[in-house]
Amino acid sequence: MEQSKAPENILIADRLESIERHRQIVAYLFAAHGAGLAACLSTLKDMTPPLQLKGIGFFIDCFAIGFLLAVIAYVARVFQFEHARAARFDGKPDIDETTRALTRVYLYCAALSAAVLVVVLIAVIVRFHGL
Repeated sequence: MEQSKAPENILIADRLESIERHRQIVAYLFAAHGAGLAACLSTLKDMTPPLQLKGIGFFIDCFAIGFLLAVIAYVARVFQFEHARAARFDGKPDIDETTRALTRVYLYCAALSAAVLVVVLIAVIVRFHGL
């Protein structure tokens, strides 16, 4: 009886570690997009001549879209975890179609958020390489 519990406890520990790792990934995306958005808005607020940084709207839009995608990814991950936990508590399989759908939403949004961050970083390099 005790031997059958050991693999299950290892699986639960691995799943909790995976969830924490994914939470950290989304937290990094939050921080990166939030810092970029705050920097752009701060620069826009402090700018005296209105045409000094022409094209800053692109960066604001990209950081805002990336931040929104990170929020959606985080919410999908939380709902996925809670759904799986509730199903497990009810004695049902914790991986079902809802869990899979929420996992797909999480993965797509996190990947898109990271892709937007890469695009913004490339745009910053291209835009400001001569300074």
